[in-house]
Amino acid sequence: MCCYLDNTFKFIIDKKDLIEPWILENRKIFAAFLAGYIDAEGTFCLCKNDAVFSVRSQDKNILHQIRIKLIELGILLRPSQIVRKKGTKDKRGIISNGDIWGIFIHRKDSILKLIDLIIPYLKHAKKRKNMEIVKNNILWRNKQYNNQQDRRYYKLYLEEGIKV
Repeated sequence: MCCYLDNTFKFIIDKKDLIEPWILENRKIFAAFLAGYIDAEGTFCLCKNDAVFSVRSQDKNILHQIRIKLIELGILLRPSQIVRKKGTKDKRGIISNGDIWGIFIHRKDSILKLIDLIIPYLKHAKKRKNMEIVKNNILWRNKQYNNQQDRRYYKLYLEEGIKV
C-alpha cells in the first residue's frame, strides 16, 4: 500500500519531540492534535472509583507542551513524571528502549474540561466509551456529594506555581 501526502502533513512524518507552534496557537487545532495523541497514547479509566486520565509516551517535550497548553486552557494537572525507566520490562515483558513519561489528570473539573475540549475530535471507539464512563462517574459523584471540589492536590499545585 502506498500513500502520498501533501507537505502540510510533514509534521506526521518527521519524528520530533515537539509540537509545532502553529498547532499550539489555535485552540481547535490543538484540540484535534491532542485528541489524535490521546487516541494513540491516552487512557480514561476508573481507579478505585475515581476518574483518572493519563497519557504515557517517550515524548517528554510533547507531554510538557501539552501540559502547559492545558493549564493555559484552565485544565489543571501536575508536571509530567517518569512512569517507567529505559531498559525496564512492562507487564507483558516488553523492554522499554527509552524512559516513558506520563501526565495525569485526577481533578474532576479538569477531566470534564478536557472531555469538552477533545470530544468532537476523538475517534477511537474504546477511548470514547471509556471517556463516557469516566464522565458519567464524575457527574454521578458530583450529584452524590453536592458538587464538592476535589481539594486533594491543591497544596501540590500551589507549590508548583499553578493557580487553583
